[in-house]
Amino acid sequence: MTRYETIRATPPNIGELESMARDKSSWRIRLSAIDELRKWNCKRSRDTLMKLAESDAIHEVRIQAMRALEVFGDEVDYDGVRVPDEEAYRHRLNRAFKKICSDQAGFEASKAMELLKEHDPELYDIMEYYKNDKFEEWLIQECKNIRRKQTK
Repeated sequence: MTRYETIRATPPNIGELESMARDKSSWRIRLSAIDELRKWNCKRSRDTLMKLAESDAIHEVRIQAMRALEVFGDEVDYDGVRVPDEEAYRHRLNRAFKKICSDQAGFEASKAMELLKEHDPELYDIMEYYKNDKFEEWLIQECKNIRRKQTK
């Protein structure tokens, strides 16, 4: 099978692939689902890829879902693909950080990362992707900002 050949059938593990595509705690798992779904040209694969292409918070996931749909011959509009503004998540971030940072005088970034992942796995996934190698530094600064606001 070459890169652009697809199988016109429903994958035997479609339920698992759909579940992976809905996993908001890991963009890597969603990308893995896309890689497998693009091999299977069926309605359920297309529907799942379309949902990811239209609404996933991670830019790369949306782009890869669109590319997978193009493999099936679907026309895709890339004009709507934008990196989300952090301000769109500000309310969720504030709520999460108040809970995580409020009662920790001695602060460890790894503990805060773990708490954020537990409190809001989707938000953790989004920020980990967009902040990339500056994620830990950003997390520490956000907690400092929250503490500063709380002491005023």
